[in-house]
Amino acid sequence: ADVRCLEVVGRDVWTGDRGGVITVRKVRTGEAVLTIAPRCGVNVWCIRYVELPSEGMTRHGCGHVWTGMSNGAIVVYDSATRKELNHFCKHSGGIYQIVDHNKRVYSCSNDFEIFEWKASNHQFIRQFSGHKGYVRCILPTGPTLLSGSDDTTIRIWDVATGSPVHIVQHHTKSVHAMVRVGNHIWSAGGSVVIVWDLHTLQEVAHLTEHCAAVLTLCRVGTRVYSGGADQEIYAWDATTHRLVGSFTDHTGWVYTMCNTAKVVRYFMWSTSINDGCLQIWHHDEYHPMNSCAKDCENRVADLLTTNPEGRLAEHLQDTNENLQDRCKMLEHDLATNKMRVNILENELRHQNHALEQQMGVQHALSGVLSDVNTGQIPRLETTILAKDTELDKYAAVLKGKTNEVTTLKTTISEKDARIKELERKLTVLEMQVDVTEKAHTKHKQAHLKYIECNVDEVLKQAREREESLRSQTERLREQLSAALDLRRVRKIEDDMEVEAARALRAGRPTPDEFPHKEQDTKEAQSLSFSRPVKALRRSNTHAVLSPQRPAPPPGNPRGSRSRY
Repeated sequence: ADVRCLEVVGRDVWTGDRGGVITVRKVRTGEAVLTIAPRCGVNVWCIRYVELPSEGMTRHGCGHVWTGMSNGAIVVYDSATRKELNHFCKHSGGIYQIVDHNKRVYSCSNDFEIFEWKASNHQFIRQFSGHKGYVRCILPTGPTLLSGSDDTTIRIWDVATGSPVHIVQHHTKSVHAMVRVGNHIWSAGGSVVIVWDLHTLQEVAHLTEHCAAVLTLCRVGTRVYSGGADQEIYAWDATTHRLVGSFTDHTGWVYTMCNTAKVVRYFMWSTSINDGCLQIWHHDEYHPMNSCAKDCENRVADLLTTNPEGRLAEHLQDTNENLQDRCKMLEHDLATNKMRVNILENELRHQNHALEQQMGVQHALSGVLSDVNTGQIPRLETTILAKDTELDKYAAVLKGKTNEVTTLKTTISEKDARIKELERKLTVLEMQVDVTEKAHTKHKQAHLKYIECNVDEVLKQAREREESLRSQTERLREQLSAALDLRRVRKIEDDMEVEAARALRAGRPTPDEFPHKEQDTKEAQSLSFSRPVKALRRSNTHAVLSPQRPAPPPGNPRGSRSRY
């Protein structure tokens, strides 16, 4: 299965698949015991088992299973009955990790925020804001909370006030995972694992064995395991930071690791007088490693490593800090209880006052009744019976109104369920719209990239087209100029023919003899349109005038009509 997250819950392991399916499996065999159907279009990104104190226990179990979804919702299940207890959505993006500490639950998301919740009733407490990128991992450490983000920083928060205390900038890439070993913090950013001191914030070790992004860190006893996108798992000594082993069985990204169980082997010796043998036996006990067992195991490992006195002092300091936090929480609870006691005392005082007033009214009625004569008693009894009947009517009306209220409550519950269903559908539609917008944006980017790649070719084609149009325009201009010149010459020729015809009719000299026509004749001859002029000259030489009626000019190539 394509498992993204897993968590030990009692003697089972809960796994979340990329398809949104939650599967409950046996710790020893991995056999599936129960499958919880996925929600529409929502994947499970993280799972956390939260143990509850006695006052917060459910009826059938001792803890809740918190699951973080890809749409920002948190779904809480009962660890014993495996039934859904609560469903709420306050994050606006997918939830990467959920952790718990001192009756509080913390969640981080790709909306750049960290939220704090109350473990028992799932009530929202406060918000941690300040990161400028996805918050990938969180790690509680006593009175502080560590968070790693895509903005390459690790922020240290004061859980009491919700304000940042320090900003650690050891990494140059996204911080995906963190674990604590004593006073040292192991953080994975990019392909580098950096070990740094929690008190001085100084770097202690720089581990660069991985060749791709490190996505998960897991502490098991005196070792720390790291896995990532290079499909490798490396084992490191938690004290010396030396590489002690590697595993290459995965063929894909190593996204999560979890210590699910511990095997304890016991050895037993037996002897026999008759056979003279000494036998050595052993048996194994399988212990699931939930969050509480992991914390105890890690503390024991810290105490058994080098410098046990210093480790013990650190352990005592952490215990003292935890106790102080517990005292603060108890003081807060005590103040809350005092406020509730004061409220109850005020209510009791008001009830006593109302009771005293009622007793005064009863005493006054007793005095009135003692003054009533015996003859008035039947009339009073009749009045009382009438009032009782009227009260019965009012009680019937009140019962009907109560039924109406019950019906209205049922209708409101149905409407609330319908509203929740519509909200879920709206969430699905919003996700679909986001996907469509992303696809549209991607298509636009690809189209712009295609245009940018072909802009040179388009410009070249435009230039060639421009040159072609310019040359065509020049040719058209030349043709237009020639046509205009031809039209002008023909007009001149027509004018000369008309003048010649008039001269022939009037017996005057031909147009060649007029000095003011010489320029036009030369211009016509220079433009190589001399055919009409030569015809005109021939008509002047051979023209014969009739004494009765002038003959029409023979030199009219266009056949223009004469007035005769």
